[in-house]
Amino acid sequence: MKLQLANEDLLKFVQATLNALSSHIAILDHDGKIVAVNKAWSEFAQHNGFTGDDYGLGTNYLHICQGAQGKNSEEASEVGTGIRQVMQKNVDAVELKYPCHSPTEKRWFTVKISSFELNEATWTVIAHDNITKRELAEQQLQASQAELQELNANKDKLFSIISHDLKSPFHSLMGFAEIFSNDLTDYSLEDLQEFGTHIYTATKNLYGLLDNLLQWSQIQTGKMDYNPVILDISTVLTNVISLQQGNAFQKNIELLHELKPYSWIQADTVMMQLIFQNLIANSIKFTEPGGSVRITSTITNSFVELNVIDNGIGISSDQLGKLFRVGKQVSTLGTAQEKGTGLGLILCKELVEKNSGQLQVNSTLGKGTKVQVQFSLAEPSEPIE
Repeated sequence: MKLQLANEDLLKFVQATLNALSSHIAILDHDGKIVAVNKAWSEFAQHNGFTGDDYGLGTNYLHICQGAQGKNSEEASEVGTGIRQVMQKNVDAVELKYPCHSPTEKRWFTVKISSFELNEATWTVIAHDNITKRELAEQQLQASQAELQELNANKDKLFSIISHDLKSPFHSLMGFAEIFSNDLTDYSLEDLQEFGTHIYTATKNLYGLLDNLLQWSQIQTGKMDYNPVILDISTVLTNVISLQQGNAFQKNIELLHELKPYSWIQADTVMMQLIFQNLIANSIKFTEPGGSVRITSTITNSFVELNVIDNGIGISSDQLGKLFRVGKQVSTLGTAQEKGTGLGLILCKELVEKNSGQLQVNSTLGKGTKVQVQFSLAEPSEPIE
């Protein structure tokens, strides 16, 4: 059935049809002036501070786009270029996506530009659609995908460490277990004591690895408690150094410290203890008997810089590049053949960054290593007397 209407009724019908559409529609003449708009366009204009009752009728929309300045001028210029391309019949239609954020919310739109012929004249149709919900959903999806990829990557790293580092101590334990399951009459008491020492060392290394793996996995999954407080990091370091004195004494290594008192930072106390226990123990591990490990702190501008410096065996440039790459790092024996997990520095770096700090390692093979940790200074929670 063909619709037949008088001219006036036909105009009302067309306008009502345009008003029923959710797109913000404006029709331009051959010069780019707005000659008609729909209800959605009018409402959008009202909500965005457009003054006047004509909602832009008679305004040259093309000139507005091409002369735009400020925040979204680049996107407006693209729309202007698209309008010209359609007007000049270089293309049939153009579709663009652009941000149009208000002071109170972030918004995204698409604009579709097309044209039609009527009464020997070309008319250009501009249709804007609010795609904010779709854009936010896509961003959320992308964030979820990135998080999933990171979780999968961490899972792969974890399996890589487990397959690489757990095998060695288990093989050792299985070997000694096999010996003890057989006839022991061929072994002297000294042999058995030596076996016991090896078993103790293997289980100690295994426990250290599992402990580091647990702490690292808790960080990755966000399950490690994080309770930042204002603390004096020099006090934390003094306590950690005291705990490490026994390890240093056993290897005849001098443990020195030059700490600035009242070095206030905002950080988690337990994490700070874990960081510097690992760093100082690492330095002792890779320093020869008779060597030294120095812990220093300096305050520069608005930062406190903490250094753990040893004159130990150092790290090669090749290994230095792999220190923080899980699954790529190499676990090296200490100067007393101490075994490690290869996770200590990775754990330290992630804990430092969790507390908004930075960790950097500088080393020269055969000369020693310097680990530098930096945190922003904080105001003390109580006045210093």
